[in-house]
Amino acid sequence: MNKNNLIEITNKLYKLTLLFPKKEPLRYKIRETADEVLANFISWEALRNFNPGSFAVDWEKRYKDSIFLLERNLEILKNYFEVAKWQNWASYFDILEIQEKYDKMQSGFREEIEDFKEETTALLTPDTDKPISPLEEKIEDNKVLTEQIDKQVNRDPSFAADKTTTHPPPFSPQP
Repeated sequence: MNKNNLIEITNKLYKLTLLFPKKEPLRYKIRETADEVLANFISWEALRNFNPGSFAVDWEKRYKDSIFLLERNLEILKNYFEVAKWQNWASYFDILEIQEKYDKMQSGFREEIEDFKEETTALLTPDTDKPISPLEEKIEDNKVLTEQIDKQVNRDPSFAADKTTTHPPPFSPQP
C-alpha cells in the first residue's frame, strides 16, 4: 500500500460517514481514527525510507512506535466498522469494502513487523562463523593468561611465601 491509496481510502471513508447521523459520535470517531492511521502511515513511510546513520537507536525506537500506533489504530478502526455495519446508516457492503482495504493494510504491517523482528534478531545474534578480529583474539588470549596465572598463584607455595616477605617500613624521620 502507498500513501495515495491510503488517502483514497480515507476519502471514501469520509464520504461513507456522511451517511451517518450528524450527531452520531461514531461518525467522528471513525474519521479521527482514519486520520490517525493516515498520519501514522506517513510517519512510518518516512522512517522506512530514512537512512538512520548515527541515530540508529532512536530511529529503531521511533520505527517500532510508528508500527505499533498503526496496528493499534487499525484495530480500533476495525472494531468501529463492526459496530457501524449493523446500524443501517450506510450499506453493509460499502462498509465491508473499506474495512477489507484496511485489513489488507494491517496484514501488510504484520509482515513488516515480522521482517523487522527477523532483521533485528539477525543483527543481535552473534555470528559464530565470523572470523575473530585481532583485538578480540588479544582479549581472549589475555583471559586465558589471567586464568593460568590465577591457577599458578593458588597452587605454588613458593609464590605464597613471597607474599609473606616483609618489606622495610616506610621512611620515617629520625628524632
